[in-house]
Amino acid sequence: MFALGFAVLWGSSASATEEGPTVQAVDRWYAGAALGVARLAGWDPGAMDGYYQSRGYTNLDGLFGAWRMNTNRSTGELKVYGGYRPLDFMDIEIGYSGTGDWEAGTTYSNFVSASQEVRQRFSAKALYASASFRPIPSGYGHGLFLKAGLHASELKAMTTVNGQPLDINAIGLADSIPSNGTHRGGGALFGVGFDFRTGTVGAVRLELNHYNRLGGTSFNKNSLDVGFHANF
Repeated sequence: MFALGFAVLWGSSASATEEGPTVQAVDRWYAGAALGVARLAGWDPGAMDGYYQSRGYTNLDGLFGAWRMNTNRSTGELKVYGGYRPLDFMDIEIGYSGTGDWEAGTTYSNFVSASQEVRQRFSAKALYASASFRPIPSGYGHGLFLKAGLHASELKAMTTVNGQPLDINAIGLADSIPSNGTHRGGGALFGVGFDFRTGTVGAVRLELNHYNRLGGTSFNKNSLDVGFHANF
């Protein structure tokens, strides 16, 4: 109790410097929303190449240098979040995010029989709980925070060949491409961000996050978001 009381007093006095507070004082709730860009990490869209090449097929898109044009590793993200600031240097937060689709498409041909058009599509949702710590006790630098927490997430995966679902396990690619369906699981969350104060109303937040083991798979998500939250 003594240590907690000292931390509260220290945090309150630190926010009253000549530069003025850069975050709300202790005992404040906040809630907001953000938009950003999310990138699917750990995904190799060309993992399918080896399977088709072993059967005499050629990646036509790669042959003409258009593979990257057919791959969307990044997509939009929407996030809502809320939290409580028990101390000037710590926030407790929960949030929810959802993404658009990450997609890849390519065409394989053996120049004899019909070609094979392969498409991969993924999307994700995540619910997280985290604690944020502010290493700079006062001044405008107090807006900087470091975040660590856990997430429960789901990853939706769909791979098709000529419009029909492909059994990833049957072709031996389950180690690199999740099978079709919804995968659920949890992992760690790490982030860094900055709150730009807008008077006493709230703050504009810029934040970079890393979600490990998205949906319990080997895929990860990196996201860069810009949002606003209000204090109440």
